[in-house]
Amino acid sequence: MVPRKEGRVQPVATIAELWRGAPWPRHILLLDNDVLGQPDWAQRLEEMRTGQFRVCFTQGINVRLLTEEAAQALASVYFMDDQFRRRRLYTAWDNRRDEARLFAGLERLVRYGVQPDAIMGLHKDSCKSGHRTRMEVLPHIIRAVFGGIILPMARLIRAVGHDPIG
Repeated sequence: MVPRKEGRVQPVATIAELWRGAPWPRHILLLDNDVLGQPDWAQRLEEMRTGQFRVCFTQGINVRLLTEEAAQALASVYFMDDQFRRRRLYTAWDNRRDEARLFAGLERLVRYGVQPDAIMGLHKDSCKSGHRTRMEVLPHIIRAVFGGIILPMARLIRAVGHDPIG
């Protein structure tokens, strides 16, 4: 659906071209909603790694489609939250039918060294009140399966009274 609405993925610049250069910090805040969907994703991640950039993938990573190669490359990048204060990867759980693929992707990330508590997830139903959602139980599942947690972004959203999902 996204390609129909936004058009096909088109590389615009390298990471070095996005960076403003010295004396600015080597921080890149990406607004790309499909970093791993680009034909040259491996080169961009390698450029992030070798350039020692701190990168925030603000639009999240689609872990359901994460291959071994992509998980390994992603784990080698210094990913950060949007304030560049802590290690953070964002993802989403959009559909219960994706559960097996979601957890396979999460398992790949953890296997290549991404700490489970660095992964923040959001489930599309997690902002609805009045019932427990998969997002609310997800931290317990991650602790049991991977020895860590996924931070429940939905609880933060509810705490400030903002529901981006509607």
